[in-house]
Amino acid sequence: MNIDIEDSSGNFVLKNCEFPENHYFLGSGDPDSEFRIFIKQEALKRIEDHLLSDVNNELGGVMVGEICINSNNKKFILINDLIIAMHSNSSLSRLTFTHETWDYINEVMERDFPESKILGWYHSHPGHTVFLSNYDLFIHENFFNLEYMVAYVFDPTIKERGFFVWENDKVEKSNGFFVFDYNEAEFNELIKLNPSDDLINPVEVNTELEKSKYKIELNNKALVILNVLILLILLLMIYNFYEINKLSEIKEDYQRDLSYIKEDTKKLNERLNSYILETELRTKAPLKNEIPKSEPVKEKISESDDKSEQSSTGKSDSDKKTDSTVKDVSTENTKKYTVKSGDTLEKISMTQYKSRAGIDYIMKINNLKSKSDIKIGQVLNIPEKIE
Repeated sequence: MNIDIEDSSGNFVLKNCEFPENHYFLGSGDPDSEFRIFIKQEALKRIEDHLLSDVNNELGGVMVGEICINSNNKKFILINDLIIAMHSNSSLSRLTFTHETWDYINEVMERDFPESKILGWYHSHPGHTVFLSNYDLFIHENFFNLEYMVAYVFDPTIKERGFFVWENDKVEKSNGFFVFDYNEAEFNELIKLNPSDDLINPVEVNTELEKSKYKIELNNKALVILNVLILLILLLMIYNFYEINKLSEIKEDYQRDLSYIKEDTKKLNERLNSYILETELRTKAPLKNEIPKSEPVKEKISESDDKSEQSSTGKSDSDKKTDSTVKDVSTENTKKYTVKSGDTLEKISMTQYKSRAGIDYIMKINNLKSKSDIKIGQVLNIPEKIE
Protein backbone atom coordinates (compact mmCIF):
# COMPACT_ATOMS: atom_id res chain seq x y z
CA MET A 1 0.00 0.00 0.00
CA ASN A 2 1.41 3.41 -0.99
CA ILE A 3 0.14 6.90 -0.31
CA ASP A 4 -0.24 8.80 -3.52
CA ILE A 5 0.97 12.25 -2.55
CA GLU A 6 3.27 14.75 -4.15
CA ASP A 7 6.90 15.11 -3.07
CA SER A 8 6.97 11.55 -1.70
CA SER A 9 10.73 11.53 -2.22
CA GLY A 10 11.17 13.94 0.69
CA ASN A 11 11.56 17.11 -1.39
CA PHE A 12 8.79 19.58 -0.73
CA VAL A 13 8.12 23.28 -1.21
CA LEU A 14 7.65 25.55 1.83
CA LYS A 15 5.07 28.28 1.52
CA ASN A 16 6.10 31.70 2.84
CA CYS A 17 3.57 32.80 5.43
CA GLU A 18 3.41 34.01 9.02
CA PHE A 19 1.94 32.37 12.11
CA PRO A 20 -1.85 32.84 12.32
CA GLU A 21 -2.69 35.84 14.52
CA ASN A 22 -5.58 34.27 16.41
CA HIS A 23 -3.93 31.18 17.92
CA TYR A 24 -3.66 29.50 21.31
CA PHE A 25 -0.99 27.03 22.52
CA LEU A 26 -2.36 23.84 24.07
CA GLY A 27 0.27 21.81 25.87
CA SER A 28 3.10 21.93 28.39
CA GLY A 29 6.48 23.61 27.90
CA ASP A 30 7.70 25.13 24.68
CA PRO A 31 7.06 23.73 21.22
CA ASP A 32 10.16 21.69 20.57
CA SER A 33 9.51 20.15 17.20
CA GLU A 34 11.17 21.33 14.04
CA PHE A 35 7.76 21.86 12.53
CA ARG A 36 5.32 23.64 14.81
CA ILE A 37 1.79 22.38 14.54
CA PHE A 38 -1.13 24.75 13.89
CA ILE A 39 -4.59 23.25 13.54
CA LYS A 40 -7.74 25.14 12.77
CA GLN A 41 -10.30 24.94 15.57
CA GLU A 42 -13.07 23.92 13.17
CA ALA A 43 -10.89 21.10 11.78
CA LEU A 44 -10.01 19.93 15.32
CA LYS A 45 -13.71 19.91 16.28
CA ARG A 46 -14.66 17.94 13.17
CA ILE A 47 -11.89 15.41 13.88
CA GLU A 48 -12.98 14.89 17.47
CA ASP A 49 -16.68 14.79 16.56
CA HIS A 50 -15.84 12.01 14.12
CA LEU A 51 -13.84 10.09 16.74
CA LEU A 52 -16.59 10.55 19.34
CA SER A 53 -19.20 9.01 17.02
CA ASP A 54 -18.11 5.44 17.89
CA VAL A 55 -16.35 4.70 21.18
CA ASN A 56 -16.33 0.94 20.57
CA ASN A 57 -14.07 0.98 17.50
CA GLU A 58 -11.04 2.92 16.38
CA LEU A 59 -11.81 5.56 13.76
CA GLY A 60 -9.47 7.73 11.72
CA GLY A 61 -8.55 9.69 8.64
CA VAL A 62 -5.93 12.03 7.21
CA MET A 63 -5.27 15.76 7.83
CA VAL A 64 -4.61 18.16 4.94
CA GLY A 65 -3.21 21.67 4.74
CA GLU A 66 -0.01 23.61 3.97
CA ILE A 67 3.70 23.46 4.82
CA CYS A 68 5.00 26.93 5.70
CA ILE A 69 7.98 28.96 6.81
CA ASN A 70 7.79 32.48 8.29
CA SER A 71 10.12 35.45 8.12
CA ASN A 72 12.07 34.17 11.12
CA ASN A 73 12.75 30.87 9.32
CA LYS A 74 10.40 29.02 11.66
CA LYS A 75 8.81 26.02 9.95
CA PHE A 76 5.25 25.04 10.70
CA ILE A 77 2.28 23.20 9.26
CA LEU A 78 -1.25 24.54 8.94
CA ILE A 79 -3.90 21.81 9.29
CA ASN A 80 -7.02 23.24 7.65
CA ASP A 81 -9.19 20.21 6.91
CA LEU A 82 -9.51 16.41 7.06
CA ILE A 83 -10.57 13.41 5.01
CA ILE A 84 -12.32 10.57 6.82
CA ALA A 85 -10.84 7.13 6.17
CA MET A 86 -13.78 5.48 4.48
CA HIS A 87 -13.77 1.70 3.77
CA SER A 88 -11.30 1.04 6.58
CA ASN A 89 -11.28 -2.03 8.84
CA SER A 90 -11.60 -1.19 12.51
CA SER A 91 -11.94 -2.77 15.93
CA LEU A 92 -11.62 -1.66 19.54
CA SER A 93 -7.81 -1.82 19.30
CA ARG A 94 -6.88 -1.45 15.63
CA LEU A 95 -7.53 0.66 12.53
CA THR A 96 -6.45 -0.54 9.08
CA PHE A 97 -6.37 1.61 5.96
CA THR A 98 -7.38 -0.62 3.03
CA HIS A 99 -6.66 -0.13 -0.68
CA GLU A 100 -10.20 1.19 -1.04
CA THR A 101 -9.47 3.71 1.73
CA TRP A 102 -6.43 5.10 -0.10
CA ASP A 103 -8.31 5.23 -3.40
CA TYR A 104 -11.02 7.27 -1.71
CA ILE A 105 -8.50 9.64 -0.03
CA ASN A 106 -6.62 10.26 -3.30
CA GLU A 107 -9.90 10.90 -5.13
CA VAL A 108 -11.00 13.50 -2.54
CA MET A 109 -7.54 15.14 -2.57
CA GLU A 110 -7.63 15.61 -6.33
CA ARG A 111 -11.21 16.86 -6.29
CA ASP A 112 -11.41 19.05 -3.17
CA PHE A 113 -7.81 19.86 -2.14
CA PRO A 114 -5.70 20.11 -5.30
CA GLU A 115 -3.38 22.75 -3.76
CA SER A 116 -3.05 21.12 -0.34
CA LYS A 117 -0.89 18.30 0.98
CA ILE A 118 -1.49 15.38 3.33
CA LEU A 119 0.13 16.48 6.61
CA GLY A 120 -0.45 13.30 8.60
CA TRP A 121 -3.18 11.11 10.01
CA TYR A 122 -5.47 10.93 13.02
CA HIS A 123 -7.20 8.08 14.86
CA SER A 124 -8.89 7.28 18.17
CA HIS A 125 -7.85 5.12 21.12
CA PRO A 126 -11.14 4.53 22.96
CA GLY A 127 -10.27 3.66 26.57
CA HIS A 128 -6.56 3.13 25.78
CA THR A 129 -5.13 6.66 26.47
CA VAL A 130 -2.83 8.50 24.06
CA PHE A 131 0.14 6.57 22.61
CA LEU A 132 1.24 4.90 19.39
CA SER A 133 1.06 1.12 19.41
CA ASN A 134 3.49 -1.00 17.43
CA TYR A 135 0.92 -1.26 14.68
CA ASP A 136 0.43 2.55 14.73
CA LEU A 137 4.20 3.03 14.46
CA PHE A 138 4.30 0.66 11.51
CA ILE A 139 1.67 2.74 9.71
CA HIS A 140 3.39 6.04 10.54
CA GLU A 141 6.88 4.87 9.60
CA ASN A 142 5.77 3.38 6.29
CA PHE A 143 3.03 5.72 5.06
CA PHE A 144 3.62 9.02 6.86
CA ASN A 145 7.41 9.13 6.95
CA LEU A 146 8.09 12.68 5.68
CA GLU A 147 9.59 15.01 8.29
CA TYR A 148 6.59 17.35 8.43
CA MET A 149 3.98 14.57 8.82
CA VAL A 150 2.31 14.12 12.21
CA ALA A 151 -0.05 11.71 13.97
CA TYR A 152 -2.95 12.88 16.13
CA VAL A 153 -4.33 10.46 18.78
CA PHE A 154 -7.54 11.09 20.73
CA ASP A 155 -9.11 9.04 23.54
CA PRO A 156 -12.84 9.87 23.38
CA THR A 157 -13.59 8.35 26.79
CA ILE A 158 -11.38 10.74 28.79
CA LYS A 159 -10.93 13.59 26.25
CA GLU A 160 -7.17 13.09 26.18
CA ARG A 161 -5.35 14.15 23.02
CA GLY A 162 -1.86 14.52 21.62
CA PHE A 163 0.31 14.92 18.51
CA PHE A 164 3.30 12.78 17.55
CA VAL A 165 6.10 14.23 15.39
CA TRP A 166 9.38 13.22 13.79
CA GLU A 167 12.44 14.09 15.91
CA ASN A 168 15.89 12.90 14.84
CA ASP A 169 14.37 10.16 12.65
CA LYS A 170 12.26 8.94 15.57
CA VAL A 171 8.60 9.36 16.39
CA GLU A 172 8.15 11.33 19.61
CA LYS A 173 5.17 12.85 21.38
CA SER A 174 4.98 16.63 20.93
CA ASN A 175 4.90 18.99 23.91
CA GLY A 176 1.85 20.70 22.46
CA PHE A 177 0.21 22.36 19.46
CA PHE A 178 -1.45 25.61 18.45
CA VAL A 179 -5.15 26.05 17.76
CA PHE A 180 -5.96 28.98 15.45
CA ASP A 181 -9.13 30.74 14.33
CA TYR A 182 -10.68 29.71 17.61
CA ASN A 183 -13.70 30.97 19.48
CA GLU A 184 -12.96 31.13 23.19
CA ALA A 185 -16.29 29.72 24.40
CA GLU A 186 -16.30 26.93 21.86
CA PHE A 187 -12.61 26.29 22.46
CA ASN A 188 -13.08 25.91 26.22
CA GLU A 189 -15.91 23.46 25.60
CA LEU A 190 -13.77 21.59 23.08
CA ILE A 191 -10.73 21.06 25.29
CA LYS A 192 -12.49 20.20 28.57
CA LEU A 193 -10.89 17.19 30.23
CA ASN A 194 -13.75 15.93 32.43
CA PRO A 195 -15.29 12.92 30.67
CA SER A 196 -19.06 12.79 30.43
CA ASP A 197 -21.08 9.75 31.52
CA ASP A 198 -22.33 9.08 28.04
CA LEU A 199 -18.73 8.55 26.89
CA ILE A 200 -17.70 6.10 29.61
CA ASN A 201 -20.82 4.04 30.24
CA PRO A 202 -21.25 2.88 26.65
CA VAL A 203 -17.75 1.40 26.71
CA GLU A 204 -18.42 -0.44 29.96
CA VAL A 205 -21.86 -1.60 28.86
CA ASN A 206 -20.65 -2.72 25.46
CA THR A 207 -17.67 -4.44 27.02
CA GLU A 208 -20.02 -6.45 29.23
CA LEU A 209 -22.20 -7.09 26.22
CA GLU A 210 -19.21 -8.37 24.26
CA LYS A 211 -18.26 -10.64 27.17
CA SER A 212 -21.82 -11.93 27.35
CA LYS A 213 -21.89 -12.57 23.60
CA TYR A 214 -18.55 -14.37 23.84
CA LYS A 215 -19.85 -16.58 26.65
CA ILE A 216 -23.00 -17.34 24.66
CA GLU A 217 -20.91 -18.27 21.62
CA LEU A 218 -18.75 -20.57 23.74
CA ASN A 219 -21.84 -22.17 25.27
CA ASN A 220 -23.38 -22.67 21.84
CA LYS A 221 -20.20 -24.28 20.52
CA ALA A 222 -20.00 -26.52 23.58
CA LEU A 223 -23.66 -27.49 23.10
CA VAL A 224 -23.07 -28.38 19.45
CA ILE A 225 -20.07 -30.52 20.37
CA LEU A 226 -22.08 -32.23 23.12
CA ASN A 227 -24.95 -32.98 20.73
CA VAL A 228 -22.52 -34.47 18.21
CA LEU A 229 -21.00 -36.70 20.90
CA ILE A 230 -24.46 -37.84 22.03
CA LEU A 231 -25.39 -38.66 18.42
CA LEU A 232 -22.21 -40.67 17.95
CA ILE A 233 -22.82 -42.60 21.17
CA LEU A 234 -26.42 -43.29 20.12
CA LEU A 235 -25.31 -44.57 16.71
CA LEU A 236 -22.72 -46.79 18.38
CA MET A 237 -25.35 -48.23 20.73
CA ILE A 238 -27.71 -48.96 17.82
CA TYR A 239 -24.91 -50.68 15.93
CA ASN A 240 -23.97 -52.79 18.95
CA PHE A 241 -27.63 -53.73 19.51
CA TYR A 242 -27.92 -54.85 15.89
CA GLU A 243 -24.71 -56.90 16.11
CA ILE A 244 -25.83 -58.55 19.37
CA ASN A 245 -29.18 -59.57 17.82
CA LYS A 246 -27.38 -60.93 14.79
CA LEU A 247 -25.01 -62.97 16.94
CA SER A 248 -27.96 -64.22 19.00
CA GLU A 249 -29.70 -65.50 15.87
CA ILE A 250 -26.50 -67.23 14.72
CA LYS A 251 -26.15 -68.80 18.15
CA GLU A 252 -29.72 -70.15 17.98
CA ASP A 253 -29.04 -71.65 14.55
CA TYR A 254 -25.87 -73.29 15.82
CA GLN A 255 -27.67 -74.70 18.86
CA ARG A 256 -30.47 -76.08 16.69
CA ASP A 257 -27.99 -77.66 14.28
CA LEU A 258 -26.08 -79.09 17.24
CA SER A 259 -29.24 -80.72 18.59
CA TYR A 260 -29.88 -82.27 15.17
CA ILE A 261 -26.33 -83.57 15.05
CA LYS A 262 -26.63 -85.03 18.53
CA GLU A 263 -29.89 -86.77 17.60
CA ASP A 264 -28.40 -88.15 14.37
CA THR A 265 -25.31 -89.29 16.25
CA LYS A 266 -27.47 -91.09 18.80
CA LYS A 267 -29.43 -92.91 16.10
CA LEU A 268 -26.24 -93.81 14.27
CA ASN A 269 -24.77 -95.24 17.46
CA GLU A 270 -27.93 -97.31 18.00
CA ARG A 271 -27.78 -98.64 14.45
CA LEU A 272 -24.10 -99.35 14.76
CA ASN A 273 -24.58 -101.26 18.00
CA SER A 274 -27.45 -103.24 16.44
CA TYR A 275 -25.37 -104.01 13.38
CA ILE A 276 -22.44 -105.15 15.51
CA LEU A 277 -24.74 -107.41 17.54
CA GLU A 278 -26.28 -108.97 14.42
CA THR A 279 -22.84 -109.48 12.92
CA GLU A 280 -21.64 -111.27 16.04
CA LEU A 281 -24.69 -113.56 15.99
CA ARG A 282 -24.28 -114.37 12.29
CA THR A 283 -20.59 -115.09 12.53
CA LYS A 284 -20.86 -117.25 15.64
CA ALA A 285 -19.39 -120.78 14.84
CA PRO A 286 -21.76 -123.90 15.17
CA LEU A 287 -21.04 -126.76 17.61
CA LYS A 288 -18.62 -129.51 16.31
CA ASN A 289 -20.94 -132.58 16.68
CA GLU A 290 -24.09 -130.75 15.68
CA ILE A 291 -25.53 -131.98 12.43
CA PRO A 292 -26.96 -129.19 10.40
CA LYS A 293 -30.60 -129.57 9.63
CA SER A 294 -32.00 -129.45 6.18
CA GLU A 295 -34.24 -126.51 6.76
CA PRO A 296 -31.45 -124.19 7.81
CA VAL A 297 -29.60 -125.24 4.68
CA LYS A 298 -32.56 -124.32 2.61
CA GLU A 299 -32.82 -121.06 4.41
CA LYS A 300 -29.16 -120.49 3.76
CA ILE A 301 -29.61 -121.40 0.13
CA SER A 302 -32.63 -119.19 -0.02
CA GLU A 303 -30.68 -116.45 1.65
CA SER A 304 -27.86 -116.86 -0.86
CA ASP A 305 -30.41 -116.76 -3.65
CA ASP A 306 -31.84 -113.59 -2.21
CA LYS A 307 -28.38 -112.08 -2.02
CA SER A 308 -27.66 -113.07 -5.59
CA GLU A 309 -30.96 -111.58 -6.63
CA GLN A 310 -30.12 -108.47 -4.67
CA SER A 311 -26.72 -108.24 -6.32
CA SER A 312 -28.28 -108.68 -9.74
CA THR A 313 -30.80 -105.93 -9.19
CA GLY A 314 -28.37 -103.75 -7.23
CA LYS A 315 -30.95 -103.02 -4.48
CA SER A 316 -31.76 -104.48 -1.12
CA ASP A 317 -35.25 -105.22 0.19
CA SER A 318 -35.12 -102.09 2.31
CA ASP A 319 -34.13 -100.02 -0.69
CA LYS A 320 -36.93 -101.55 -2.73
CA LYS A 321 -39.31 -100.77 0.10
CA THR A 322 -38.08 -97.21 0.23
CA ASP A 323 -38.39 -96.84 -3.52
CA SER A 324 -41.90 -98.25 -3.54
CA THR A 325 -42.83 -96.00 -0.65
CA VAL A 326 -41.41 -92.89 -2.34
CA LYS A 327 -43.16 -93.77 -5.57
CA ASP A 328 -46.47 -93.86 -3.74
CA VAL A 329 -46.06 -90.22 -2.57
CA SER A 330 -47.92 -87.75 -4.78
CA THR A 331 -47.88 -83.96 -4.90
CA GLU A 332 -51.43 -83.87 -3.62
CA ASN A 333 -50.30 -84.46 -0.03
CA THR A 334 -47.47 -81.93 -0.04
CA LYS A 335 -46.87 -78.37 1.07
CA LYS A 336 -44.67 -75.64 -0.38
CA TYR A 337 -41.35 -74.63 1.22
CA THR A 338 -38.97 -71.88 0.02
CA VAL A 339 -35.28 -72.57 0.51
CA LYS A 340 -33.53 -69.97 2.76
CA SER A 341 -29.90 -69.12 3.31
CA GLY A 342 -28.17 -71.90 5.28
CA ASP A 343 -30.79 -74.58 4.41
CA THR A 344 -29.72 -78.13 3.54
CA LEU A 345 -31.86 -81.19 2.85
CA GLU A 346 -30.77 -82.63 6.22
CA LYS A 347 -31.80 -79.41 7.98
CA ILE A 348 -35.16 -79.26 6.16
CA SER A 349 -35.86 -82.93 6.91
CA MET A 350 -35.01 -82.48 10.60
CA THR A 351 -37.18 -79.34 10.75
CA GLN A 352 -40.18 -80.97 9.04
CA TYR A 353 -40.00 -84.54 10.37
CA LYS A 354 -37.48 -84.47 13.24
CA SER A 355 -35.66 -87.16 11.28
CA ARG A 356 -33.30 -87.56 8.32
CA ALA A 357 -35.62 -90.13 6.81
CA GLY A 358 -37.44 -87.48 4.77
CA ILE A 359 -34.40 -86.63 2.63
CA ASP A 360 -35.14 -89.33 0.02
CA TYR A 361 -38.82 -88.35 -0.11
CA ILE A 362 -37.98 -84.69 -0.70
CA MET A 363 -35.39 -85.55 -3.37
CA LYS A 364 -37.73 -87.96 -5.15
CA ILE A 365 -40.80 -85.75 -5.28
CA ASN A 366 -38.72 -82.71 -6.42
CA ASN A 367 -36.63 -84.69 -8.94
CA LEU A 368 -33.36 -83.83 -7.21
CA LYS A 369 -30.35 -85.86 -8.32
CA SER A 370 -28.19 -84.98 -5.32
CA LYS A 371 -28.47 -83.31 -1.96
CA SER A 372 -26.65 -80.20 -3.22
CA ASP A 373 -29.15 -79.44 -6.00
CA ILE A 374 -31.18 -77.00 -3.87
CA LYS A 375 -30.57 -73.23 -3.97
CA ILE A 376 -31.82 -70.17 -2.12
CA GLY A 377 -35.30 -69.12 -3.23
CA GLN A 378 -36.17 -72.52 -4.73
CA VAL A 379 -39.70 -73.73 -3.89
CA LEU A 380 -39.82 -77.39 -2.83
CA ASN A 381 -42.76 -79.78 -2.47
CA ILE A 382 -42.61 -81.23 1.06
CA PRO A 383 -44.67 -84.37 1.82
CA GLU A 384 -46.88 -83.80 4.82
CA LYS A 385 -46.22 -87.31 6.15
CA ILE A 386 -43.65 -90.02 5.55
CA GLU A 387 -43.80 -93.68 6.54
